[in-house]
Amino acid sequence: TKLFSLYKDMATRDLFETRRTNPQTGDTEWVPSILVQGAVDGDCVILDGLHRLPADNIAALSRLLLDGCVDLPSGKRVFTNKRFRVVALAEPPSTKHS
Repeated sequence: TKLFSLYKDMATRDLFETRRTNPQTGDTEWVPSILVQGAVDGDCVILDGLHRLPADNIAALSRLLLDGCVDLPSGKRVFTNKRFRVVALAEPPSTKHS
């Protein structure tokens, strides 16, 4: 089981991959998120704080969760392992989270 904490200022691409600089070569490279790594490995990923994400980010998750594949910002296409599961945690709707 892997925990993926979600934040309101996350970009859609942050859900899937991030860019980093390789300290040895100085080249930039794409690194898969906890969610993508869990999808490939067939892990259970807990999405903590789904209520914090804007609607367009939640919609971006639908292809991975419903179709079992997603096109990553790096241009790669990832397919989920059949054992992949997601548990999404969110606070109930209120005037604070509308």
